[in-house]
Amino acid sequence: MESHVCLTGVGMTRFRGDADATIHTLLETAARRALDDAGVAAGDLDAVHVANMAAEAFDGVSGLHNALTASIGAHGAQADRVENTSASGASAFQRGVQAVASGAADSALVVGGERMSDASTETATGVIGSIVHEREHAYGVTLPSFGGLAADTYLRRHDAPYEALASVAAKNHANGARNQYAQFQSEVSVAEAADSPLVADPLRLYDCCPTTDGAAAVLIESAGEAESQGAGEDESEDERGGGDSAVAVRACESAVGTHAVA
Repeated sequence: MESHVCLTGVGMTRFRGDADATIHTLLETAARRALDDAGVAAGDLDAVHVANMAAEAFDGVSGLHNALTASIGAHGAQADRVENTSASGASAFQRGVQAVASGAADSALVVGGERMSDASTETATGVIGSIVHEREHAYGVTLPSFGGLAADTYLRRHDAPYEALASVAAKNHANGARNQYAQFQSEVSVAEAADSPLVADPLRLYDCCPTTDGAAAVLIESAGEAESQGAGEDESEDERGGGDSAVAVRACESAVGTHAVA
């Protein structure tokens, strides 16, 4: 698609297994860092989209979008919460892109976060398992086993070796090793990923994400708004994310692959 949508600011908290902060604080911290990165005031935002899967179950709270807009001072902005199980963050990002691309908003702040550490392993497993469709859950399908079945189907359909899947884990850990906010900051080789304990065949330990506490945010603006803020679109691959450059969004799509969203 021809892009008139840009990313002009990003922000993250440290992701960890036991953050000493509430879900509200995590979201606010990430949001403020993204706004500071872009040099944009919260009062100038047109929209705020908050992604979260299960704050009610993990933290006993709701209304995260209302609380966030109030705490950062985004008065007058349209705000909502996006809950789409494991794809909540990506779905909120897509909503922000669509809002700006359509002209409904010149700026949209997308913030996603989860705080899972207060829940016991049993509770966390139950909450995460609840996203499996009831017709699948009735036959004993858990989220890890569902992921294993999906991965096995993909590898068979495309005649791909497990090492192709392990290379994704290696890439993710390489990125984490360069990110001061990542939960795990050490690299893992393809061989190490392939030799890690089996979780749900063919998925192994390094293919699976841990429970975590953290939040991340991105500011999405129209190209015109970005230029007025002094952050012109950056076409250089080597310079993206540096200085006052904005990153253009070239494509953003999603689709449901089965009768059940998992």
